[in-house]
Amino acid sequence: MERVAFIINPFSAKKEYKPFVNDLEKKVEKPFYLISKSIEDTFSFIENNMDKVDIFVAVGGDGTISTVAQKLINTDKILGIFPAGSGNGFANENHFSKNIDTLLSKIKNRKHREIDTFTINNKLSINLSGAGFDGEVAKNFEKTSRGFANYIKTSISTFFKFKPINI
Repeated sequence: MERVAFIINPFSAKKEYKPFVNDLEKKVEKPFYLISKSIEDTFSFIENNMDKVDIFVAVGGDGTISTVAQKLINTDKILGIFPAGSGNGFANENHFSKNIDTLLSKIKNRKHREIDTFTINNKLSINLSGAGFDGEVAKNFEKTSRGFANYIKTSISTFFKFKPINI
């Protein structure tokens, strides 16, 4: 099996990362993982292990995936994804499974593909970026508790308050 590191965001979704860690420890002998405390913690972990690891698996949501991807872009490293966020937009659109056995099988078989990325205002994007209404929703959603229900509430609230911008 490849040299794999799991980067776990304990703040993703409902903060229920312990079942993932328990499953991982049952299925992988001596798994190598970080329960990240911050973006800087994640960056440091990747930088310190770049020569020792072939595949870095982001365990979290879109923010976690983006954070890990920033350090792997333009390298020969593979970004693995285990969706554990509140929305999981990127993982859902790209059909990533929430089943750890499926993830481990893909790692074992080195099943991966390249994706396009882009940068806006010096920020990497691997999924989507928006301006105007969707950007305002994202900005307002950052101020709330995570979850789909809050995303819908924020979207509706923003819809009624949003003032169109002229470009």
